[in-house]
Amino acid sequence: MTSIRCRGVSGFTLMELLITLSIIAILILAALSSYQPFVLETKRVDAMDALQDLAARQERYFSLNAAYTADESELGFVADGAQASAMGYYQVRVGAADALSYMLEATPVGDQAEDTVTGFRLDSSGLKRQRDTLGVWTDGWGE
Repeated sequence: MTSIRCRGVSGFTLMELLITLSIIAILILAALSSYQPFVLETKRVDAMDALQDLAARQERYFSLNAAYTADESELGFVADGAQASAMGYYQVRVGAADALSYMLEATPVGDQAEDTVTGFRLDSSGLKRQRDTLGVWTDGWGE
């Protein structure tokens, strides 16, 4: 007579799998919440580039007209008013302009509005400023 041996079944129980998945989900959530501020910070380059482009357009306009302008349509844009930055994370506009000076502004839109920096400025003298969530302007762009 031959004997039949029962082989032990190896593997994971459903409870073990659920616990493992729960731990992985918690770790992913913790990683994403600490990663988000870095993502917002890297998108600030979009505002800086857009303001530099707008400043170059102002200087080009000044070289031809001996004055700056507050009208974005005169700087090569389709219409006057706030313009979307290249990647769309900011709206840029000429905040003020007269014959001898200008001040340009960038304001975050969409998800970028959750950033701790709520605006950028660049003026005709090259002064760069940024605004925090309390509305306080500080010199520099944190470069």
